[in-house]
Amino acid sequence: MVYDDAQQRAEQRKQRRLLQARHSLRHALEWQRVDVPADLGVDCGNYKWRQNQSCVEVFVRMPENVATSKVLRKLVTSGL
Repeated sequence: MVYDDAQQRAEQRKQRRLLQARHSLRHALEWQRVDVPADLGVDCGNYKWRQNQSCVEVFVRMPENVATSKVLRKLVTSGL
């Protein structure tokens, strides 16, 4: 019975790692889908921005396992 418990815990750890890997892959694929047209934005690794005639979009890659309640967003204008 002790062996079965150890096997079960090992299987649960394996399943958690598999789910984390799938989650990471999904986020990496979503990040790749953010298109930054030439001369209309920049891909800086952990963040990307793009613009057109009417708006600017900023995409920030967040570390995994960060709760949204722990993320502070503050947008300010710096002037022209």
